[in-house]
Amino acid sequence: MRITFTIIILVFLVVNFGQLNAQGVQANVNFLMGLPNKEFKENVDRDGYGIGVSCLIPLGDSPLFAGLNIGALYYNSKDQPIEVENSSVTLEPLKGTILAHLLLRGQKTDGRLRPYIEGLVGLQHFFSRTSTLNGPIYGVIEDGSTLSTNEIAKVFSFGGSCGCMYSIHTYADRDDESKAKEILLDLRLRYLYGGETEFIKESYRIEGDNVIFDTVRSRTDLLTIQLGLSFVF
Repeated sequence: MRITFTIIILVFLVVNFGQLNAQGVQANVNFLMGLPNKEFKENVDRDGYGIGVSCLIPLGDSPLFAGLNIGALYYNSKDQPIEVENSSVTLEPLKGTILAHLLLRGQKTDGRLRPYIEGLVGLQHFFSRTSTLNGPIYGVIEDGSTLSTNEIAKVFSFGGSCGCMYSIHTYADRDDESKAKEILLDLRLRYLYGGETEFIKESYRIEGDNVIFDTVRSRTDLLTIQLGLSFVF
């Protein structure tokens, strides 16, 4: 219920107060470094690297902006071969995450330095391979038939970020609406509280011809460090 209410508020703000200021619309592109935290760190053995993009529109003449942020992280986790009786089993760890969040930002809108804070609500979308359609997202099991299927898990996440932009270039012709008016360097720290999902552990048991791995439920909290550029139109 709280998720739905938050989304309704954001949409209401955009529809009713989001009269666009042509010089204030922002398009951002950032390099991402994702650091799994708490329980999540125990089940993912590598930091993630990727890219993120976002678009924000000003809400009238206020210092508030609303928008959408999308990013992708890749975890360069190595496969783990495990030998069991009459089978060759390979654990393939979580490969990556797609992040999609609505955001509401409060930001200083002039000057060379422009600090800001954000609130976010959205989804983390994990991908890897696993042996069953309904199984956990962590691992692929290969027997003599090399059976494998795709598995995707989604969890709700919310959080906040703080950052600062630094103006590095302003175009002389600010009246040309087809061009960016300004380019800013953007540095941001973001923390996301992620929901729970299942991960396969290395412990297992054999039932008939099947190799069954133990699973553990874990939250998916994530700290991201982001560095990139913001283009103001």
